[in-house]
Amino acid sequence: MTTTPVDLTEPQRVLLTTLTDQRVLHLLNLADIIGDMNTDGLEFLRRLGDPRFEALTNFLSHAKPETLTFLTEARPEEVANLQEGIRLVVALQLLGRISKWGAVTFFGVFVSMVLIWEKVSAWLKAR
Repeated sequence: MTTTPVDLTEPQRVLLTTLTDQRVLHLLNLADIIGDMNTDGLEFLRRLGDPRFEALTNFLSHAKPETLTFLTEARPEEVANLQEGIRLVVALQLLGRISKWGAVTFFGVFVSMVLIWEKVSAWLKAR
């Protein structure tokens, strides 16, 4: 049997030269893990590599183990409560911003009206 030489690109050559027995074993184990996953698990892995889900990737990489444990053990009702709680917090933050600017506007209108009234009353007294 004769073998013909294969022309490899530089990245292919680097990959083949860096594959140790341990790395090959890890790759095979990873292939087995991925092969045994259900469709939800595979979709989750796809999302981790998707730039549209960068927030999820950042959250998972910085979350404390207790947080991840809580989320994996959470019942659907608890997740729904968390979603409602987040909506409530966002609504309260919006209400706070509106109230702040409403108060600033009210104070500005009040001061403007006082200044205008002083000018009008001084003008009326001068007549």
